[in-house]
Amino acid sequence: MWPHIQGDLSAEQFANKLLQIGDGNVPEDPSTGLIIMPCGQIVNSPDELLSKQQIPGQEYTYKSIDCILNDDEAVQYPIEFLNSIQTPDLQARNSILKVGAPIILIRNIDANKLCNGTRLIVKKMMQHVIQATVLTGCAKGEDVFIPRIPIIPSDNTIQFKRIQFPLKLCFAMQSTSHRTSLLGLLV
Repeated sequence: MWPHIQGDLSAEQFANKLLQIGDGNVPEDPSTGLIIMPCGQIVNSPDELLSKQQIPGQEYTYKSIDCILNDDEAVQYPIEFLNSIQTPDLQARNSILKVGAPIILIRNIDANKLCNGTRLIVKKMMQHVIQATVLTGCAKGEDVFIPRIPIIPSDNTIQFKRIQFPLKLCFAMQSTSHRTSLLGLLV
């Protein structure tokens, strides 16, 4: 019923086991009345855990370009200072990505398919654009290009702009239909 999740066989096995439980096809332990279900993988150290959770491939670092909007104030705010500013509507100066990394848009680009909150997977990284596959919404499955755009923070006393990709890494993704299915099985 569920497709392979990024080619992860253990995730598919886990999903199938949940479906079997929901269908009443998994026997209970006679002494406790509980269903014993192995979950996940056992690791022996924090380093082993980190190595199992990393996305393979080479990292690529994208640096933002920061500048003051009013040229008369440029001498008051050095570039190093602007680079250090972090606000909720800005991403950090450096974005480190890999092919296969899950990302989420933080700005509207195309109201029909690329809006704030759209989840994607990085497919190819280039200097001025990132190619990604849409995971949610009406454009699900389509490949799109995300350009660097100028973002002017709204809640900052210093008027400056940061040219960057309008995205952040996304660590937990789940479609509504899967969440509903899981909750129905576990309740």
